[in-house]
Amino acid sequence: MQGRHRRLSLLLQRLLALFAAGALLFNYPLLQLWLGPRTVLGLPLLPLALLVSWCVLIGALAWLMEGGQGPSGQQEGQQEGQSDGLSEGQQTPQRPKPGHGV
Repeated sequence: MQGRHRRLSLLLQRLLALFAAGALLFNYPLLQLWLGPRTVLGLPLLPLALLVSWCVLIGALAWLMEGGQGPSGQQEGQQEGQSDGLSEGQQTPQRPKPGHGV
């Protein structure tokens, strides 16, 4: 149980650091760096920098939230024999497909 608490605490710290990085990236002093008549491939630098920064933040967030899952979809450190909270023979509930009843 303590290992899970440690992973959640580390994830929370990383998410807060990502939030702080985003707040700094999209705040006035750093945005001032991108202002000016410069262009990249004919595109103004400020909107391009905003788009790239936004994409990097979303990619980092996705990487953090999906991190630790191997190709089989199991969390890092979870082995085949370890329980995921379900008793043997019990399956995870399936969501109904859109448009197929309530």
